[in-house]
Amino acid sequence: MKFFSISALATFSALATSHVAQATNSFAGSNLYYAAGLSPSERVTLFSGMKSAGMKVLRVWLDGQSTASTKGTAITSYPSLETSAVGTYDDTVLNLLDDVMIDANEYGIKLLISMHSWNALSGGDIYGQVIL
Repeated sequence: MKFFSISALATFSALATSHVAQATNSFAGSNLYYAAGLSPSERVTLFSGMKSAGMKVLRVWLDGQSTASTKGTAITSYPSLETSAVGTYDDTVLNLLDDVMIDANEYGIKLLISMHSWNALSGGDIYGQVIL
């Protein structure tokens, strides 16, 4: 009986340790279509909140946002990276995302940048328009 208890305890300990090891290699994150349009103070709020929640990744898009308010958040509107044709670029969103990347790095947040969005909120980006 004593051997069984020690054996069971050793097995439980090994399983618990392996679960902790797996948890340290996992991460949580979020998505934000209009991150490039956030003001500096809104980015601080976003990234400090993500950091305190243990999040490590934010997915952002290069699609433009033409509205001044998205989901109740005032943003700077900006065009898509490729507005009129594949290979014709407007760098506005890239310049805005430069600041987002700098701020994200300060909080230990990594960005996953989606180059285009097949199911964009505005009905499809240039790739969706060309293919359809």
